[in-house]
Amino acid sequence: MIDICIPTYNRADKLQRLLRALAEQNDERYRVIVIDNASTDATREVVTAAASMWPAGRMIIHRNRINVGGNANILRCLEKAESEWAWIIGDDDIPEPGALARVAMALTENPHAIWLNFATTLLDHSGVVRPSPRITTGLHDFIDAIDCFSNTLFLSANVFRPAALVPHLRFGYQEIGTCAPHLVVLLACLADNPTAQVVFSPVRNAVWESPQPDESWAHRPVFMALPRLALLVREETQRQKLLAAIGRATFDRFPLNEYGLLGVVGGQRDALADQARHFAGLASATSRHTMSLVKWALLLAIADGGGRKALNLVSRFWPWRTARVAEPERGAVAEMLGSDRL
Repeated sequence: MIDICIPTYNRADKLQRLLRALAEQNDERYRVIVIDNASTDATREVVTAAASMWPAGRMIIHRNRINVGGNANILRCLEKAESEWAWIIGDDDIPEPGALARVAMALTENPHAIWLNFATTLLDHSGVVRPSPRITTGLHDFIDAIDCFSNTLFLSANVFRPAALVPHLRFGYQEIGTCAPHLVVLLACLADNPTAQVVFSPVRNAVWESPQPDESWAHRPVFMALPRLALLVREETQRQKLLAAIGRATFDRFPLNEYGLLGVVGGQRDALADQARHFAGLASATSRHTMSLVKWALLLAIADGGGRKALNLVSRFWPWRTARVAEPERGAVAEMLGSDRL
């Protein structure tokens, strides 16, 4: 049996869409567990109606007494899963057609794995191709094998053994601020179990859809928090590799602002320098990016430990940008560039 765990909050319409898509695949090897995070919309009615689409005992509904937060509700899914395997699917995501059968087959083919990361549309967005499965052993091998951090982070791309991860659940709660509690639990498990296997599978299981601005979470705070994951890795080389993987994902999302920078300063200095030089030479950049370009150069200087490189970079676009920057901002940046703080 495989538990499909759905953490949800105030997305009744999208939850209904997901439950219908799952029911249409009608696979008796699965059970659905909905973890309602004290929704105030029509979620209760939606799940009650959807229960009729499943045989008795194959749809379970848990409702939190209070809203525990989205990240904690992900961990609640880990707590409630009771089958050999668990697949947490975001309430706004959709499984690929035929995905339930393909996932079940992949789990059968990897009896020693504790976690499988399946292919999704995020690999397409990042230009990553997985021609065959890659099986990793332990923490270091897992970090080395990350081909697309966004896909690794994507909740619905991952299927895992609750029995292997639940003993490390407390670390997920302790590091809830990473915005990736499921990966915290995985990292802790791999650190304690050097023979544990993770599989990066080419099998496709879910479609990723970018959240709309008015929804309950956004990319920016998530990518701002993700570098904290690297602090959980003790060995310096592996910590830098994980930061680099996070950095590449951050560049994909925020190539023109400080959020992209803050996610990569620790492990992406070369890429940061390349991006800064690239943007500094873009005369077509719109005026609203002016200060972001300056921040790229300033934070590059911080990463490299000196201000000369920042000054050189800024000088390439500063003359044709100065007129579009407010006088107080211009003076503040000029003061920083000339100070000893860099």
